[in-house]
Amino acid sequence: MKLRSKLLLLLLSVSVVPTLVIGFNSFYSLEDLGAELADETTHALIADAEILLQEIVDEYGKLIGLSTLQLDMAVRVQQVAALKAFTLQDPPNQKTYSVDSFGNPETAHLNLQTLPMFDCMRLNGTIFSCPVSYETQAIIRSEGVSDAVAALQAKQLQLMNQTYRALSMAPGLPASRYFTATAQGMGGTFPGHGGMPEGYDPRDREWYKLALTSTGDVMHTLPEIDASTLRFVVASVAPVVSDDGTVLGVTGAERFVTDVLHEIVLPQAWRSDSFIRVIVPKGDSFVVISLQNMEDGTIDWNAQVEQEKFQDASEDFQHLYQQVKSSGVGVMDYVKNDQRFTVAYAPIGGMEASIVIWVPHDVIASKAIAEENVLKEKTALNALTIAVFSVIVLFVVLIISLVVSRVVSKPIMQLTKATASIGLGNLDVEVENCSADEIGELTRHFNAMIPKLKERLVLQDSLEVAKQIQQCLLPSENPTFSGWDISGKSMYCDATGGDYYDFIPIQGENELRLVLGDVTGHGIASALMMATARSLIRGGLQFREDPAKQLHDVNNGLVADTPLGWFMTFYCLELIANSGEVHWISAGHDPAIVVSSDGVVSELEGEDIPLGINTNWVFRHKGPQVIESGSLLVLGTDGIWEAWNEAQDEMFGKERLVEVIITNRTKTPSEICDAICEAVLAFCGTAPRTDDITLIVARRN
Repeated sequence: MKLRSKLLLLLLSVSVVPTLVIGFNSFYSLEDLGAELADETTHALIADAEILLQEIVDEYGKLIGLSTLQLDMAVRVQQVAALKAFTLQDPPNQKTYSVDSFGNPETAHLNLQTLPMFDCMRLNGTIFSCPVSYETQAIIRSEGVSDAVAALQAKQLQLMNQTYRALSMAPGLPASRYFTATAQGMGGTFPGHGGMPEGYDPRDREWYKLALTSTGDVMHTLPEIDASTLRFVVASVAPVVSDDGTVLGVTGAERFVTDVLHEIVLPQAWRSDSFIRVIVPKGDSFVVISLQNMEDGTIDWNAQVEQEKFQDASEDFQHLYQQVKSSGVGVMDYVKNDQRFTVAYAPIGGMEASIVIWVPHDVIASKAIAEENVLKEKTALNALTIAVFSVIVLFVVLIISLVVSRVVSKPIMQLTKATASIGLGNLDVEVENCSADEIGELTRHFNAMIPKLKERLVLQDSLEVAKQIQQCLLPSENPTFSGWDISGKSMYCDATGGDYYDFIPIQGENELRLVLGDVTGHGIASALMMATARSLIRGGLQFREDPAKQLHDVNNGLVADTPLGWFMTFYCLELIANSGEVHWISAGHDPAIVVSSDGVVSELEGEDIPLGINTNWVFRHKGPQVIESGSLLVLGTDGIWEAWNEAQDEMFGKERLVEVIITNRTKTPSEICDAICEAVLAFCGTAPRTDDITLIVARRN
């Protein structure tokens, strides 16, 4: 960042920033005040809403309970009338109308009425009108009922018409249908109607089975689907039992679950976003037996609904579930899909269901939200005034900073130009110092830095020369040796390193010695010890004498010429032209890896200590061992398997090395060297290497 920019920021910090701080403090204070007022109003509105909702659900739960009691009384009347009809063995002849006759205009009763609540629905979703008669019932004959039984029981059931008509005219009685079924499979339903599904048998219905479990009392069914309308209904049923205890049939009355809910009235402002559910707890979820979404602002509970399950994993749901399951009455907060609701619930008398009303908090608190929005608008206007004033101050500060920066930035520009000149290679530059302030101090240090930089560059050039010299100490090319294909490679992590490899032919003999060493550490010190060791090793190992004895002399020379704590691991592998026989000496170095042509791995191990540690150590000459044709010999330094991956926090390891060798074993030794180095570098990623990498690969042809 330029000095002018820094001056600008400084002036802004002492002028504009305080203005902005005061302005923003006022802004957020007003905003917090508005939020606090809105929050208090919201809490008051929600508290009032909870009381109102509690009264609504409690009142209508009791209202439905009262209607259930009325329905039970009607069933008692039907029970007496049905017993009388079923025990009459010679009932008078009356015209009867079967369910099927209501679907044919020629056979249907003349006085039919079309009411939307009796519309019939099929599983494919089609809805059609189903006219009904309030003068007679429709007779149902189940499959398998004999003609004689059907004729007798149809006339007996027809005797129930007078009772049905009287009950249907009773004020306030909530039943939508009355029905009676015999134990033999005959049935009657009032008002008479068609639209019954094929194969309908009243004895298969849950209300019939429930009544058979009764000792004579009225029973209440769970919500189920009406066979013709497919609407949810609940029924009050009782068995018809003779004096000797024989069950002659079942009689009852049913009502649509939604019949009494259409009268629930919520405040007008809530209707478009609130909704009501009639739910039954089953298993670990709610079954919604009636649902009216109030988005259109109505509370008409005659809409067709589909049975669905309602469940989620929240604590709110678990609390509501336990309350409804235990027939509790109350109000609670409920969060669903990041939206908060006030939920009121109460059991429906005579049913194993509850009414649940959901009203969103933001609907209840709409008045408070509107007031908060007005305050936000005023706060935004105040913020705009502060912003305009800040822009004016900013403009003045810009002019001042431009004037001041010209005076202050001149010596800085001189330093910048001098730095650029050094970057182009001019190390004779010097900056004039005319001040005693911090910039003057910086200039003095800058001028003192240039000679030191020259010295650093001279040292860097010397290191480059040292690198070139050390590279000359390593083999310039791979050897040509009959019966073997050999390649070596070395990669230093610094300009110079302590790894060493060589190919030493035996004078006058058809033998070749592959040597590899690793000096402690890396860098210049390791390079010097490596050069010393190379001269000693080459001076002895090129002769035919016993290499173990020659290595004894090399070790003594290194112990005498190197400081305590410095040593060199070393490996010497002797090859014979056109032969697989090998001998080796290992001075503290990792064993050579042998990989056969079919991928079998073995090692050539040694037992001696590194060079430069102990005087007069007796080194042991190992072998012979025969290397099969096509097999590989691999020598390497620990810079390979100890290469570190910081992201994975692990080393490359010998297992990965062996895997690379096996995978590439059909390639040339030179290609295998490259593959190993590439694998190590890829494993390390962008992390810098901390050790040298050196290896020799030889294949027995």
